[in-house]
Order: sequence, then structure tokens, then C-alpha cells
Amino acid sequence: MVSLLAGASMYAQEISITPSLNDAKQPQFQFSPDESYFLIQLGDEQQQEVKDLYGLADDNFVWMGADPDNGRNIWSWEETVAWADASGDNCFGGKGGYQSWRVATAKGWSGLGYNVSAKVPMDLHWINSDFSLHMALRSFTTQSIDIYLTDNNKTVAHLVFGQMAYDGIDPVADFPRDGNWYDVEIPMTYLEDQFEFTYDGATAYADNNYLCALIGKSPGLSLDFDACFFHGPKVPVTSVIDVTPPEAPTSIESTQYTEIPSWQQSYDLQGRPVAKSRGSNRQVIINTKRKAIQ
Repeated sequence: MVSLLAGASMYAQEISITPSLNDAKQPQFQFSPDESYFLIQLGDEQQQEVKDLYGLADDNFVWMGADPDNGRNIWSWEETVAWADASGDNCFGGKGGYQSWRVATAKGWSGLGYNVSAKVPMDLHWINSDFSLHMALRSFTTQSIDIYLTDNNKTVAHLVFGQMAYDGIDPVADFPRDGNWYDVEIPMTYLEDQFEFTYDGATAYADNNYLCALIGKSPGLSLDFDACFFHGPKVPVTSVIDVTPPEAPTSIESTQYTEIPSWQQSYDLQGRPVAKSRGSNRQVIINTKRKAIQ
């Protein structure tokens, strides 16, 4: 295991960083048919390979990655990040199927984000304390990198990898910049403890960047990104977009009352007492116990 930064917070020890491939050039991460994988980045060929190798089925995967047709996109902010050739080996030792990012401008910053639109919400409440975030990283340059998440409450969890702070945010760990792939495993409990980050209640997560990357400030700085997903105990869903968004507030509608309790007195809009009634007549109800108008 790659050692973490000395002096990092007490929670940082819960982050593990290991070479993606063992000495026999086999992937070290083990998939399980008993888990669900909420996919942010995983190539189609790699997904089929792990299904075949580990006996996984379609219902082990829940797609939440870049998909313009479903309102989920990955954006380079102001074209500061360019997509480079991803034809080399991925984190599983095969060819292609990963994201290769390079700083493209001399603006002094760079960034990109996986975005979900306001029109197509996602249901992420399944991702609880039993889950972990997994991603594979590779870089040929030594700059600090900030990969951050945003939860349903707009709480941001900054995960800076490097030897120096990124825009004043201290690193949580680092990985060797030797051109090899490294698996990063981050328990949700770490995000909860360190950042108060949670998807609890995120049944209609929308209009947000759920994963972003700031990969450096000078042209040519690099980050390769692969096999990014939340994984944990298997859940009974295969999609995060089958969500009914909350209805927008509408104009005041006529209220139907069944039977008015004995401690309430009904009045018409001119303030005259009326008999108790059923039906859809609009009424002003004065609650004699609470001394309030309903």
C-alpha cells in the first residue's frame, strides 16, 4: 500500500491507495455480485469484462455517468481541460476506455465537472455509510490535484492529492506520479466524518456538479481517470434517473373539508357564521383553540 501523507488528519488513514495491478499484472480490485456499482466512469468493454470475470449481472450496475441524452454531462470549464488520447492501458491492464485529461490553457486554473441537469434528477439516497467511492488515478506530472464531490445539500468534499495544498486546501493523500495506475478507495464514512457529506434524502439530486476535478494551473499537466464508482451492498435499482421530481408550488386551490370538528366555527368571507358542511365550498376556518386562521 502506498503510504499516506504524514501529518494528514486522523481520518485520512481510512483512505487506501494501492497499485491497480499486482506483480502479475492482474487487477487488484475485486468486484462482487453481492454489490451494486453506481458508475461514474467505466468503459463499456471493461464493464463487460468484469461481468464475465466476476459473474456480475446487469442489475449490479447503476449508471450515473456522462450521458447527454439523460441530462448528465461532463463539461470542460471554459475549455481549460482537453481530452487527450486514451488508447494506452487502462487500470485493468487493457486498452482504452478511460478519461485522459490535460490542462489546455494558460489561464492559471483548470476544471471540469460531471453535471446533472435540473430537468433530469437522480436518486442517490441508496449511497449510504456502507458504500465507498473507488477511482483509479494516473499522472505523469507532480502537481496537486483536487477531486471534489457535492452532495444533495451542496456540501463540498475536497479530496486533494499531492504534496502541497491546492488553493489553500490541504492534501488528504498522494499517489506516485510514475505513469502507473493507482486505486483510491474512500469510504463514505470518511466523507461523512471529515466533511459532513451525505446523500441521505437525495432522492431528487439535480442541478449540480456531483464530481469535479481541478487538475492543475499550467498547460500540459495531466491526469488519467478510470473505474470511478460508488460501491456497496446490492440495492434494488438499476437506474438513478427513474425519479419523480418534486412538484413546483402551484397557486392556492380550493380546499375540501370533510367534517369540521366541534371546536371549530365556520364563517363565510363576510364573517357570518355558517353551518357545518361537507363538500368543496371555499371557507375561512377560525381555529378557536389556536386562535389562528387556517
